Amino acid sequence: MLLISTNSRLTMCQVANFEYIDEAKALAAKEEARKKAEAEAASNKANYWEELLKDRCVEQEVEEIAMGKGKRSRN
Repeated sequence: MLLISTNSRLTMCQVANFEYIDEAKALAAKEEARKKAEAEAASNKANYWEELLKDRCVEQEVEEIAMGKGKRSRN
């Protein structure tokens, strides 16, 4: 009877289930995610400046074409 009550008490107290993670795979996945985030951030930064300066660059190109090669405005 003592064994039955002890055994039933042990089944009531279950330990959490967990899985083992391979450290090399986890590190590789983390590094890949970091590189992807850096590439996306650099792309967003380049797009920001290109959008911001696009109008001014087009105006400058039109002015250069209108004045001719080697000329500049004296404003």
